[in-house]
Amino acid sequence: MMLEQKGHRVTTAKNGLKALKILADQHFDAILMDVQMPEMDGLTCSRTIRAFEQGREIDEQIELPDDLSTELKKKLMGQTVSIVAMTAHAMSGDREKCLEAGMDSYLTKPFEPEKVTAALNLIATEISHQLKPSSKELKLDTASQSAMPDSKLVAKARTHLKNKFNFKKELIDHILESSAKSFVEHLDRLEQAISQDDHDSLAASSHALKGSLLNLALNEEAELAQKIELAAGSREQAPYDQYLQKLRKNLEDFS
Repeated sequence: MMLEQKGHRVTTAKNGLKALKILADQHFDAILMDVQMPEMDGLTCSRTIRAFEQGREIDEQIELPDDLSTELKKKLMGQTVSIVAMTAHAMSGDREKCLEAGMDSYLTKPFEPEKVTAALNLIATEISHQLKPSSKELKLDTASQSAMPDSKLVAKARTHLKNKFNFKKELIDHILESSAKSFVEHLDRLEQAISQDDHDSLAASSHALKGSLLNLALNEEAELAQKIELAAGSREQAPYDQYLQKLRKNLEDFS
């Protein structure tokens, strides 16, 4: 219910086999995978999904109906759905088992609503940027290049994503690259709104930027965005240009 209140569409499965049957019939942007499930556990289910995505044979010990295997091959080949492990344990080695099974991140009980929502928001940000033609072209052009260099601010964001969500390095790199593009877009919108004295757009753009910054634990920059949001929402005359210049300077390492 919490996820639905946040605007997410949710489908539930009682076990891993049921999840595969649903996955063969519907498209999902992300899977919250319970590690401990009857009939087929989350680790086995994740390995099976990754095998179909990569065109590999599934484990010979896993028995699936032929028609289900056929549908999963057609549906998943060449795709990569984000999988977030949900487990009641935080035992040593559990995270490694989940990542080895192909999961992208790892959350343990008690599941804090804001932590689950933040993980999904980051996945949604990555998906939205992958769908843009310019982003696809950029991704192809930079495929052989190294990841974003770790300045102090980038390193802080990377550490936050690693420690809080247990994301793999590859996913963290994608999120940082997508966030960098998102920051540029938000800052450009802020500049346009300031030039047009459009307080409504200014408040909306700064609110969106604040959320993106908080997702990466960039709290000082988020506070600047909040100052713009609050002032614009109250139609105040504030030093918006100064705020914007400071934001651009602080975030230049993401450019």
